[in-house]
Amino acid sequence: MEQTNRTEEKEQLKMLKFFKENEESRLYQIPEGYYIRTAKLEDGPAWCKCCLNGCLGVEECSVDLFKERMLDDPSVSLDNIFLICDSEGKIAGTATARLPIAKHYPDAGILHMVAVADEYKGKGLAGPVCEAAVNRVKSMGYDKCFLTTDDHRIPAIKIYIKLGFLPIINSDEMRARWENILKQININSIDALDENLSPIAPVETK
Repeated sequence: MEQTNRTEEKEQLKMLKFFKENEESRLYQIPEGYYIRTAKLEDGPAWCKCCLNGCLGVEECSVDLFKERMLDDPSVSLDNIFLICDSEGKIAGTATARLPIAKHYPDAGILHMVAVADEYKGKGLAGPVCEAAVNRVKSMGYDKCFLTTDDHRIPAIKIYIKLGFLPIINSDEMRARWENILKQININSIDALDENLSPIAPVETK
């Protein structure tokens, strides 16, 4: 799930992926020279650096803020926070597999806090680290994965669609927003769900 400090509150986009039995996503290759691992407490400042400038509510780099934003949350644990690192061990990006929370779907794990540090953007790192977190959600025994995001996060939305996430449509306004997004990423149609996660008419560009 992505968080934001938007000055004008706008309902976030919601997406959900149903897992197939025995499914493990292997759509992304980790770029040469990079590797993925789970987090340690001392990774806090570098984790924060990934999230700076991402409208994720992270404005400083410290272990204390990492603990406040992540580890103080009972739905998050260190071994479910994934980091993609370069050949020198520097942390380039992150994504988290979060346990379900009451305000969303109680039986759906969550893809949470997806971010790549500014100097590593455009290197194809977000896809692999997201995929690692989504696979962790599946391995924890959940049959679906939920996320929230924002209209302007076009590169991230392209990854989510590739990973099999579908938009949740709860209004005509939400459908129109998704139509606009599909135009930007050159997709003509995508299956969609209502808030009860039942299939509804696909979102199609006009």
